[in-house]
Amino acid sequence: MRTTISILAAALLMLAAAIILAGGGQGAADSTKAVAADAAKAVPDSAGRDMGVGPVQQVEMGPLDPKMAAEGKNLFDNKCAVCHAMKERKVGPPLGHVAGQRTPEFIMNMIMNAPHMEQNDPVAKKLLAKYMVSMPNLSLDRTQAREILEYLRQENESGAKDPAQKTAKEPAAGLDKEQAKKPTSR
Repeated sequence: MRTTISILAAALLMLAAAIILAGGGQGAADSTKAVAADAAKAVPDSAGRDMGVGPVQQVEMGPLDPKMAAEGKNLFDNKCAVCHAMKERKVGPPLGHVAGQRTPEFIMNMIMNAPHMEQNDPVAKKLLAKYMVSMPNLSLDRTQAREILEYLRQENESGAKDPAQKTAKEPAAGLDKEQAKKPTSR
């Protein structure tokens, strides 16, 4: 009975994602075009960190902004919590460590246009292969993505002082230790 409910819930989530992708409206189409236009510019930074593929090329990080994090929590609860939790896997990977494992640019590009990332970014492709469910385009703008990033920074459990600091010992969100050891190149 419990397994049947879990399967049914997963099927409903996949149906909801398909509906969102199919009917994203004009804003989603404009966002996709903008991301596609900027994709050619996306390259790793000088330290070789994966910046993702999309319009976000640089994020200025300062001290944690509690007001922005509160807005991000609200957005996360309404847009992300169906598929993500901080400590355990739901439909997608747990995100409690993601702000210490991924660059701010990667996180924001993934939030703003995951389908494009899943097609063009090697790390996002690996996440899709592991979780076997595509993250829908949530039609969030840069400000909203930055607020969710701030919430993820607040919830970061990895011990990293800054989201730009990745530790080689920790596998990146959604990847096992073996996958995390393999270098990603563009």
